[in-house]
Amino acid sequence: MKIIDISTLIEPDMQVYKNKQEKRPQIGVAAIIPQNGVRETALSFNLHTGTHIDAPSHILEGGAFTEDYDLEKFFVPAVVLDFSSKKGLIELEDLEAKDIPFNHFVIIKSVNSIERNFSQEFAFVSVAGLDYLAKRGSLGIGIDASGVEFGQAGHPGHRLLFANNMIILEGLDLLDVDEGRYILNFFPIKITKSDAAPVRAVLIDDSNLYLTLLNSSGDNE
Repeated sequence: MKIIDISTLIEPDMQVYKNKQEKRPQIGVAAIIPQNGVRETALSFNLHTGTHIDAPSHILEGGAFTEDYDLEKFFVPAVVLDFSSKKGLIELEDLEAKDIPFNHFVIIKSVNSIERNFSQEFAFVSVAGLDYLAKRGSLGIGIDASGVEFGQAGHPGHRLLFANNMIILEGLDLLDVDEGRYILNFFPIKITKSDAAPVRAVLIDDSNLYLTLLNSSGDNE
């Protein structure tokens, strides 16, 4: 079994959405107790920073929170699609050219994994492409960017994904990940009434475990 960490390291100079300073994590020593030398660290940051999931309440009034998701949604078969050689929007025809199994979580590796720093033109999937994934029964979409869409009035990508009960996983580190099929594990921190939650996302590369998971879900493709 090979476990691949695809989470972003939380650090003060990490990539944040639109390079907004207020989104950068504040990390420091909260206290050092002289009597026994115990060190305690404090962390303050926007929950839409680093590797995290979005909940419907992020966009939709009255939408569900992260705590409302069933845990089974965070241990699923996944497919990584490599579009790192393409700049700009990932279109419907780009997805149609790939072998995308039904009922899998789709992870998009893009030029974002190579460029690393936030760009005003970072890659993401078009609404038509997201609709295509929804029609294939995709369980969700993960991307190596701080957002699943950028500069789209009304957030149509988020709305389409939430309308199809798909999980949104943002802020992945996919630089050293090959295209292929895996098991994805990304349990969120348990926070009440939250529209986002940090996750420690990993891919498990184990063909036997992958097939076992497919069989248990009734999907043998």
